[in-house]
Amino acid sequence: MADRPELNGYRIKSVTGATIYVVIDGKRRAIPSGATFLNLFNSYEGVQHVIDIESITDGGPLSEGAILATATATVWLITNGLKRGITGRAFEKYAFDWGKNVRLSDIVLNFIPQGSNIDV
Repeated sequence: MADRPELNGYRIKSVTGATIYVVIDGKRRAIPSGATFLNLFNSYEGVQHVIDIESITDGGPLSEGAILATATATVWLITNGLKRGITGRAFEKYAFDWGKNVRLSDIVLNFIPQGSNIDV
């Protein structure tokens, strides 16, 4: 297995499996359910089939119910107990859905530990 940062932003799945992954930090991260997928993206269009998905390092799954959230200008991916800022370029590359942003107060966001930003 190897990290594949050139695939950051890709939504992928095995040609034989049902699990959809998003590549973040060069690692494939399973999207645990259709509901979580639809919290982040608006369509299954653009999911790429990969023959040797096991060759991409497994970064662990996103948490069930992962969301996009904002209080001010920054949009955050909230998953696995962390908030990760998403740059505008990354937001587009990852095909996140602007309409899925959940509005949270600064007070709530300040209590969530911050992880590294997601960039391209």
